[in-house]
Amino acid sequence: MKNVKFIFLFAFVIFLNSSSILFAEAALEFYYQQILEVRTDLATPTTPISIIRYNAEMAKEQYNFRINPTEGEKIIRSPTNKNVSYRVNRVKVKDEEQLLELMSAKGDESKLTNGQKGLLASYRYSSSAAAKERLKLSDRKVIKTVLSDTTGFEDSSKYPNLERDFWPMSLGKSFQLSSKYFDSPDFESIAKSNLIHELSHTLDKNLPMGFAEEAITNFFKDGTFVYGKDGMHSYGDITTPRVAFMEGWSWFNQMIEFRKDRDLVFSSIKTLSKENPKTGDITYYSATDSAILGSDLLNCEGVNAKILYRLANEVANGRDKVNKAFLASNSKNHTFRSFIKKFIEQNLGDLERVRKILDEETHGKLSRDELNDLLRYTPPVVPGPVALPPTTEVPQPPTQTTSPTTTPTACPTAVPTSVPAESRVIQNHSEQRSPEELLPGYIDAD
Repeated sequence: MKNVKFIFLFAFVIFLNSSSILFAEAALEFYYQQILEVRTDLATPTTPISIIRYNAEMAKEQYNFRINPTEGEKIIRSPTNKNVSYRVNRVKVKDEEQLLELMSAKGDESKLTNGQKGLLASYRYSSSAAAKERLKLSDRKVIKTVLSDTTGFEDSSKYPNLERDFWPMSLGKSFQLSSKYFDSPDFESIAKSNLIHELSHTLDKNLPMGFAEEAITNFFKDGTFVYGKDGMHSYGDITTPRVAFMEGWSWFNQMIEFRKDRDLVFSSIKTLSKENPKTGDITYYSATDSAILGSDLLNCEGVNAKILYRLANEVANGRDKVNKAFLASNSKNHTFRSFIKKFIEQNLGDLERVRKILDEETHGKLSRDELNDLLRYTPPVVPGPVALPPTTEVPQPPTQTTSPTTTPTACPTAVPTSVPAESRVIQNHSEQRSPEELLPGYIDAD
């Protein structure tokens, strides 16, 4: 079973690595995807050739669904059940009127299910100031968005795989939203939050290749993938540095826009969870439990989100500073560590406030060395003026009369006795200290 998963993953990564070209001034491009039929008659592949063929086809279908959606009728195999597939039809959405017509509710929104109303709400919210603010941070030209309408197939007892197979998700270049996920009386707030969450993922260069690397690393380590055996994640999950920051960034963006999400994250991270990678069993701990280390807290997505939120709200111009540091540290190895070092580099005067936030949100569990390592910034050394060698011959000044008994002497090039502070170089490098060590509140490891 593991080999089958790895073959699929390897093929999927190849498709992911057909690198997206990055542009400026991003725009959302919507596709309405309607499920027409759910089939359960696919034969389970048993021979090596059939397994390879099956997983290659699935990788191709998932790429066309999750990465680069196109119009037309498609077949999508279920990643969670080898016998299940979905026949869908995908249409590019031009405007709201067309979307309502595609959902059989032209001129009458009362005909929509709660899930469909959620799709409509997410489409409308894509033109909000909150969405546009995120799009300004993107270096893509187009972000494709699939609106999956699961109407008629929402009975989990009949279609147990559908919810997971159409779970909202972004792999960087595009993202997918699902009416099944919005099927609630609270559809509007869920839809708006979910749009911001997935849109924020598209800004992160962890996706897709960092995500794929994480999956491969976890697979070889313990046979799981990015989010553990259950494939799910939540605010209080302790995972890995890359996953925690990737999800923390998206939760943070929700918290900035929606107080309900902020309060939910704040309360949820009082209890943290660890999954046993072999059994999938989950153990819950109080965040202050002695079994939870400071490094565990920094590997929790909700804690990452709360730290970002506090930086944005407690530091002067914090929102802009967080966004600037996020973009400057953005890479497929994006972690909280790489972000916070860039934040300190760009905002050295905020070091004391950052140190306080980190210490509080890790409940004092980070050692002096761990805190210092996170916060230490060593600026590049700027060379000072260099003395030139003395000249061998020095011409006499034209206005000076030289006595016959006076012997001219070599005159070395003058070296300024006062050098601007920013250009000075400490000669004894073993005694050099970084600028933050000179600020109040710095924790000296000595």
